Amino acid sequence: MNQNISKSGIDIIGDVPWGIQLCQFDQSKEDLLDILVLYFKARLENNKFCMWVTS
Repeated sequence: MNQNISKSGIDIIGDVPWGIQLCQFDQSKEDLLDILVLYFKARLENNKFCMWVTS
């Protein structure tokens, strides 16, 4: 298995290459939480670095 590919935790996106940047627009707080929980869960389970930047 390629070490530069990891699980995003987001079904529609699937596995992603190292260094990818994702952007998400949400209509509600529930939408935001739904996607963040899946993303962070998958990343942390695979010992990956996670960063959440907001403005």
